[in-house]
Amino acid sequence: MTTVYYASSFVPRELIAACGCEPQRLVPVSRGARLRCVEGRCPYTQAWLETMILKAERGEDCIPVFTTTCDQMRRA
Repeated sequence: MTTVYYASSFVPRELIAACGCEPQRLVPVSRGARLRCVEGRCPYTQAWLETMILKAERGEDCIPVFTTTCDQMRRA
């Protein structure tokens, strides 16, 4: 089953589950900067991007989903 990671509580878990995927709220943990810092990107968005890159490098089946309610997440 594919895991769909979401960062915002505005993403409906029920919709993800109805599509046959496993919804998982992603709480990123920064363990060292892998990406260069970009002006206008908050630490939460930076950690979220790094967590998704780490999961992709491990070969985990995951799909990130986020809303456009946060400018930094939208631009990332």
